[in-house]
Amino acid sequence: MISLGVVTTPDRPCSYLPDRIARTQFELVAELSTAEYSQLMLDGWRRFGRSLFRPVCEGCHECKALRIDVKNFRPNQSQKRCRKANRDDIRLAIGTPEVTREKLALYAAGRNDPTGPMGAKEYMMSMDRYVGFVYSELIRQVLASPRLVG
Repeated sequence: MISLGVVTTPDRPCSYLPDRIARTQFELVAELSTAEYSQLMLDGWRRFGRSLFRPVCEGCHECKALRIDVKNFRPNQSQKRCRKANRDDIRLAIGTPEVTREKLALYAAGRNDPTGPMGAKEYMMSMDRYVGFVYSELIRQVLASPRLVG
């Protein structure tokens, strides 16, 4: 693995557990083998593009990374009952990924966003600020590092 830098976000309110503080560690990688990727996933890391991330909350280990073998997944009886009970409320739609106000509202609601559903513009602005912080910190670290990358 070739790491370009590691950064940990400042403490923030946890999106999942009330009265808890969350912190996330990011690592930007230039190169990662399949074996390294698999081990990181088993160790609780997740990936978004060239960014790896994991929760590193002090005194809390409640977040669990789940991996599901979709190809071989078979619902159990409880899951089948749940699907049947909700068949009029849930639909499967496969299509081109897109950002919509409805999807952003669902995302915000799922994260227990205290400000309520955000509009697309506000959401994208907040994501830009967050991603900007992470990458500007990683870039600062890379530039301050004595090693050469490339």
